[in-house]
Amino acid sequence: MSGDHAPTYLVGLHSGSPRDPSGVKRRRPLFWLALAFALGIWVDDAWAPSFGALGGTVLAALLGGLALLLFTPRDEGGSRTRLARLRMAAALCAALLGGACCNALQLRFPPAQDVSRRTPDRPALAWLEATVVEVRRAVPTETWAGRDAWTVHLEQLGADPASLAPASGRVQLSIADESAQGAVHEGDVVRMLVRLEAPAPATLPAGFDAASFLARQGIRRVGEPAADRIEVIGSAPWWRADLWLRRASGTLAERTRERFDPVTAALLDALLLGRREGLQPQDREAFAAAGTAHLLAISGLHVQAIAVLLWWLFAALGWPRRRSAAAVIAFALGYAALCGLQAPVVRAALMIGLFAGAWIVRRSPDPLTTLAAAALAILFVRPGELFLAGFQLTFLAVLALCTLYPSIETAWRAWRKIPEGWIVDPNEEAALRVRRRVRQALFVSFAAWAGTASVVAWHMGRLAPWTLLTNFVSVPLALLGLACGAAALILGGTLGGVLTLPLALLLGFTRKFAALPGASINLPEPVLPLVAVYAAILALAWVERGRYATFPRLAALLPASLVMLAATALFVRPPAAPRMTVLDLPAGRAALVETPTGQAALIDCGAEGQGRRLAECLLRQGVRELALLVITEDSPEACCGAAELVRRVPVRRAVLARTVAPSMLLRDLRAQLEAQGVAWEAPPKEGALAGPGEVRWTFASDAAPGALPGAGSEALCVRVALGGTSVLLAQARSEASLGRLLSTAPRDALRAEVLRVTPGVGGQWPASTERLVAASGARTLIAGQGGLYPEEGAGVNLAALTMQEGLRLLSTARAGSLRLGDGPRGEVYAYREGAWKELP
Repeated sequence: MSGDHAPTYLVGLHSGSPRDPSGVKRRRPLFWLALAFALGIWVDDAWAPSFGALGGTVLAALLGGLALLLFTPRDEGGSRTRLARLRMAAALCAALLGGACCNALQLRFPPAQDVSRRTPDRPALAWLEATVVEVRRAVPTETWAGRDAWTVHLEQLGADPASLAPASGRVQLSIADESAQGAVHEGDVVRMLVRLEAPAPATLPAGFDAASFLARQGIRRVGEPAADRIEVIGSAPWWRADLWLRRASGTLAERTRERFDPVTAALLDALLLGRREGLQPQDREAFAAAGTAHLLAISGLHVQAIAVLLWWLFAALGWPRRRSAAAVIAFALGYAALCGLQAPVVRAALMIGLFAGAWIVRRSPDPLTTLAAAALAILFVRPGELFLAGFQLTFLAVLALCTLYPSIETAWRAWRKIPEGWIVDPNEEAALRVRRRVRQALFVSFAAWAGTASVVAWHMGRLAPWTLLTNFVSVPLALLGLACGAAALILGGTLGGVLTLPLALLLGFTRKFAALPGASINLPEPVLPLVAVYAAILALAWVERGRYATFPRLAALLPASLVMLAATALFVRPPAAPRMTVLDLPAGRAALVETPTGQAALIDCGAEGQGRRLAECLLRQGVRELALLVITEDSPEACCGAAELVRRVPVRRAVLARTVAPSMLLRDLRAQLEAQGVAWEAPPKEGALAGPGEVRWTFASDAAPGALPGAGSEALCVRVALGGTSVLLAQARSEASLGRLLSTAPRDALRAEVLRVTPGVGGQWPASTERLVAASGARTLIAGQGGLYPEEGAGVNLAALTMQEGLRLLSTARAGSLRLGDGPRGEVYAYREGAWKELP
C-alpha cells in the first residue's frame, strides 16, 4: 500500500515498524525524557515538597545513579541491552527530578531578591525601576474608559529613589489614569512609585483563578502606579531583540487602529500580531462557541502559512534552498518575538526551526522528537506554562496530528483494501485527489479536535460539536484574512478597505454560527477519571495502529469517547439540602440558591463585567439554567451584569424591582428576557413565593407605600427560607430607606438566622442599621459588597455593634464567597484559594 499521497513524515510505509516516523516503536528517547520532565513539574506542583525534602531526593538520586555506573557489569552476555535500559531508566528519573527542581526553584522558592520576598502581601508603596516587557492597551466601552496593563521585569526596588537596591521578579501593573495610558512601550526602562500587593486569591467557586494564572507566569505581585510618578529613564539594550520586535508590533497595532474600524482592527491585531486585548468579549465568546478560538492564538497555522509564502518567494527569487531555510528559521524566531513569545507561537517557531535545520544538515527530522525538544525548551525556561491552556492546547493538538491522525489514515486505507496507488485513469485519479484532500482535511481536523477536547472542557467548560464543519470555513477565511490584512495594513486607502473583506466574512460567519442552538455544549469541570480514560483511548489508537485500531473500531470508539467527555454533566452532585452561596464579586453583589433537585436561583448579578464571571461560575458548577432570577434594585451594583448573564444562562422566571422610570440597564434586561420569552414580574406584595424546590421567598420594599416607585427608588428586602435556615438580604441605602422598610414590612418578613446587608452610597451605614439588625434577630451578619470591608464604611460601627451583641460578623471581601445551609448546625463555609473551609 503506497504512502505517496499522504505526508510521509506522519504516515510511514510500514506502520508499526521501528522506522515508521509516527509509530510507537521508533526510538525517540528525547520524547520520553520530555514527558518525564513534564511529569516532574506536575508532581512538584501537586506534592509541593519542602526545600529539604526536594534536596534530599535529588541527593539520593545522584547516589543511586553513581552506584548504577559503578556496579553494573559491562562485558557479560546480554549486559549491553540491560545496561542501555538501566541508563534510560536513570535518564528518565533524572528528567523527572529535573522538572521538579526547575518548577520548585523558579515558582515555589524564589531567590532572596525576588519582589515577593522584598514586599509584604498586603498593599504597600514602593519605588521601583523595571523594564517593560508587555503592554496591553485599554479597551474602552460605553460606560468604562478601560485600563492599560503593563508587565514589567524588576531591576531595582526601594522605599524611595535614593535607596533602590537590586531586585528581581515580574510585576503586573494596572493603569486607569488616561494621562498615563500610552506613556510607555515595550523595552522602556521606567522608574515609578507603585502600590504593590499580592494577587487576590480565588474566591468565586469554579471561577477563573487569576492569582494562580499569574503565578504560573512568574508574576507574584500586582499593583497600580501613581500617574504623576512615572518616569521613562532609558530603554532596553540593543541585543534585546525580543523587546524591540514586540514594541514594533505595538506600533503596527496603533496603525491598524488608525486605518480601520475598531472591530476590523481588533481582529487583524489578533490574527497577525497576537494582540487580543482589542477584541470585544462577545466576539471572543463567539469564537469559543464556534470552536474556532484557536484562530485567535498565533500558532503553527499562522507561522507555517507565512513561512510557506516566504519559501515560495525565495524560490521565485532563485535563492539556494539552504539560504532559504536559514531565512525561514530567522523569520520564525523573529515572528515569535513580534507576537510576544507566547507558548503556541514559540512551539511553532522552534519546530519550524528544527525541521529546517535538519534539512540544512541533511537529516531526517522526527516530528515527535522535534515536538519534545520544543516542549523542553519552553518548560525549562517557564515551567508554569505546563498548567496553562495555551501550552496544553498547542502541544496536544500537534501530538494528536503526529499520533492519532496517522492511525486514522492507516486504518482507512486498510479498510478500503484497494491501494490508491493502483489507480491510473487520469479522470479517476483527479477525482481521487480531490476526495483525498477533503478526507485528509477532515481527519486532521478531527484528530486536532479530539486531542484538545479534554483541555477545552477543563479550562473553558465547553464542547463545540460542530468544530469540524466550522473549521472548513473559518480556517481558509482566517488564512486569507491574514494575508489580505497584512497587505491592507501596508497599502491602506480604499484598496486596504477592500482587502479586509475576508476578516469581515470570518467575523460574520463566526457570530452567526455561534448564535445557533447547540453550537456549543456547556460542561462542568470534567472529573479526573473520565479524563484519564479519554487519554487512554487516544493512546490506544496510537499504540495499536495497524493492528487492533481498525477503522470500524476507531469510528465507534473515538466518537464514543467524546460523548463520554460530554457526559461529565451527569456527575454533578446536587446539594443534600437547599443552600445559599453569597458570592464574592470585585464589584456589586450576588447570591446563588441551589436545591437538591438541581434547580437554582440567583439574587442580583453584580456590576459591569460580572455577568460573564457569574455565567462561567454557574456553568462550571453544572447550573445550565436559572429557575428564578431576582433583581432587588435598579442600580449598577445589582443589575448591571444581568443582561450579560441572561445571554449565556437561560432564565425561566424573573422578579424585578418596581420603578416608574427604569434605567437603561433595567430596560436592556427586560428586552433580553422578553426576547427569550420570559415574562418578568413585580414581587408579590403579600404571601410567599414558592420554588425552586422547597425554597420560600418573602419580599418587602423600602418604597413609600401607595405609590409606584420612581427611578431607582425601590430596593427589595428578600427573606429566603432554605428549610434548615433562613437568610435576609437587605440594602441599608439611607436612613429614610431603612425607616420606610422597618415601618411597613411585616415582622416575620424580617426575621432570619443570617442577615446579609449592603451599605449605601460611599459605604455609608445609616443609624437605623442597628434597628435592622435587632429586628432580624440574626446571629450572623454578612456585611459589605464588592471589595468593601465593613469597617471601611462610615456611620454605624458594625464591628463594635456585633461585638456588643455577641454576633458573628463576616465579609465576602475578607473571607471569600460564603456558603450557608450546607450543614445541620448552621455551619458557614468560605471559599478561598480554590477550596471550601468551615469558618469557626
